[in-house]
Amino acid sequence: MSYTILYPPTIDFDWLIQRPQQLMQAFASLDVKVYYMNPGTQIPHQRGVTRKSKNLTILNKVDPKVYMKERPIFYFSSPAHVDLIPRYNPSLVVFDYLD
Repeated sequence: MSYTILYPPTIDFDWLIQRPQQLMQAFASLDVKVYYMNPGTQIPHQRGVTRKSKNLTILNKVDPKVYMKERPIFYFSSPAHVDLIPRYNPSLVVFDYLD
């Protein structure tokens, strides 16, 4: 069985590497497709897609639905993103609170 994780825009991927980036890289190394949405708040990004590895894709101001082939696991760390859950029709929702 294959899995896809969608991580909504919380912290820029290349800025101050923290738990979200480390977890998403670890999931990608386990052959899980990961789509990490960059918010572009700490580092300005041009619209587009960057592949960090075979399974880790960084989305800059791009709708992830175009790239996902299956219902994702919606893995989020900010309560502000709870309203995004219905938009992506996830197969599973994981809330990982960051302090």
